[in-house]
Amino acid sequence: MADQKPRRRLNKSARSRRSNLRITNIVHGPELGPGVVSASLEELEAALEGQPDDLAWDWASAHVIPVMRRVRPYPTGFPEPMYTVVDPGVAVAFAIDIGPAFMSIGADLLRSWDVPLSEVHARSLANVIQRAHAIDGAAIVEGSIDPTPTRWLQTGQSIGSVLVLAPDELKRIFGAGPAFFITPMRDLIIGLPADVDRELAAWLWLEVAALDPNCLGPIGYRFDGRSVRPDSLESFVVGPLDADTFGTAYVA
Repeated sequence: MADQKPRRRLNKSARSRRSNLRITNIVHGPELGPGVVSASLEELEAALEGQPDDLAWDWASAHVIPVMRRVRPYPTGFPEPMYTVVDPGVAVAFAIDIGPAFMSIGADLLRSWDVPLSEVHARSLANVIQRAHAIDGAAIVEGSIDPTPTRWLQTGQSIGSVLVLAPDELKRIFGAGPAFFITPMRDLIIGLPADVDRELAAWLWLEVAALDPNCLGPIGYRFDGRSVRPDSLESFVVGPLDADTFGTAYVA
């Protein structure tokens, strides 16, 4: 199974090489919000056709990235992702990025690689940093929630939220000044002033996260120009984190 990425519409052509990977079960989640689109079934099938049958580590290592925990639980039968706590003290899983979707890395696949989870994490972080090299401050979209300035970055590299794991890249892209970041979606990071009112940050997180059934949890990140520290926003969220908002209960 693949964890589909809500995103701006992709324009990818199918690859010619076939693989035995197939979509065997389709679970329809809640509707996407305005401005958020996902890959079609045809795009997902084309992406799977381009992957090797055995997903060997020699191949997968170049495509593995860390992923933050999403709010909506995976459906019954979906391989349970392997989570580990990494600096700056957040739980991440790992996935193979196949373009329009992530292939979750579970215990069975990890055992087949005979590679320690620490090595998977190290390689995934190296891949984030490598992808981040193609991004600079020119990609940031400036905005405001009067009078609070906002800076929005959708990387197109599937790494927006996990830039908080690479503070040197965060500094290079957003600058060295203190800031507060929220990551409502996997490829979206929003910069706010360091002293932003946490209720405002939580409101913005909820406004954006509610558009994406695969949204990430209500966590902010304090950045002092050198390091990142997580800061829960859950107590500041006005309204329940329940089925009426996300189609499912929030999973911490």
